[in-house]
Amino acid sequence: MGARIELPSGGWAELKDELDDIRAGTRKRLLKESGFGQDGDDIDKAFGLGGAVAHFAVERYQLAYRPFNDAIRVNMIEEDWDELRMADQDALIIALQPVIRQLLPDQPTPDDMRPGSPTRPAGE
Repeated sequence: MGARIELPSGGWAELKDELDDIRAGTRKRLLKESGFGQDGDDIDKAFGLGGAVAHFAVERYQLAYRPFNDAIRVNMIEEDWDELRMADQDALIIALQPVIRQLLPDQPTPDDMRPGSPTRPAGE
């Protein structure tokens, strides 16, 4: 089992081991599932990515409120992601930030790509 996340509602979620070794094909699948690269609202894409990553990364979880009813569940599904209380969902998104950063690394800017530029990029 990976890290155990205590959720604000009193529930918990356990993450899979080795989330720091995500393969390119998994990234492609998760971004496709979340709607990145498609037309639509950025907020939908952001929550879609959170749900896709939770589906991939959350191995087991337990929550006392409906529809979960204190049962230990395996592999979070989209419907469960949508049924989380907002505070629990936010806590999972925060806990999953290292995985999300792997999927969406900072993209280089033109300033970063100029070899031999005598000045540093603005803002540094």
